[in-house]
Amino acid sequence: MVLFIDFVKPLKFPARFVNWTLMNLAVFTPFIREGLDNHKAWEKKFYAEAEAFRNTPQN
Repeated sequence: MVLFIDFVKPLKFPARFVNWTLMNLAVFTPFIREGLDNHKAWEKKFYAEAEAFRNTPQN
């Protein structure tokens, strides 16, 4: 598991624009997309199992 945090930095114009651009483009990198796809697959499996558990008769 990786925790990635970027704080908004009080930068002046050119550096602020570069930082904003890089942070918004990072979402499209294969590394980030792979993690997002894996998370979505995990959620789908988790909620399917939870739904199946809810629908089983409890004694």
